[in-house]
Amino acid sequence: MKRIFASVLIVLLLVSACSFLKPGLEPTEKPEQVSTDIPSEALIEESVIDADEVGERVYEESSKFSYILIDGWTLQAFGGLDARILMPGKELLAQGVSLVFVREQFEGTTDDYARLGMESAKMDLENFLVGDSSRFETLSGLTVLKHHATYEASGLAFDSIFYSIGDDARPELPKLAVTFARFPGADESIVDEVEALIRSIRFED
Repeated sequence: MKRIFASVLIVLLLVSACSFLKPGLEPTEKPEQVSTDIPSEALIEESVIDADEVGERVYEESSKFSYILIDGWTLQAFGGLDARILMPGKELLAQGVSLVFVREQFEGTTDDYARLGMESAKMDLENFLVGDSSRFETLSGLTVLKHHATYEASGLAFDSIFYSIGDDARPELPKLAVTFARFPGADESIVDEVEALIRSIRFED
């Protein structure tokens, strides 16, 4: 079976290339191990982002999706990926912050895709612990499953967020995995900007 959540492995490659950037940050408390079951529909969050677009919309032609770019972030091509990686300025980059997009062929629900993604991550990442999980919709109506998780890789600790995105009205379409990687103690102010980007994602099929 094709590996789900290939974005996790891409993040590990990035870490290996720039592990010297690790700052002396105090790690945050690890979340308790919880079930990877997806929250019920009752936990769907309301979108708080205005529907009017602000900023540049980036189109990934090969992967057939688009999003609103975070101001000041840059796009970087990465070998083997159809979509470019999003990198912040030096200060956030030194905190292990990056966004990796991987569009994968998966026919089924977004819930199933997310569940398999978490199972794959548990096998690939050391001391992988899932914390808070939630779900919401993008402004274009795509389903998003969001998982906070801590883990270790290449001697570094991470406190990252994984997003699994799909069009449940058309389950035959590929799914999109987005990994928001960061070291423990990274600047929390960037989370809202990342969330706004996630909510701006739309499929361009």
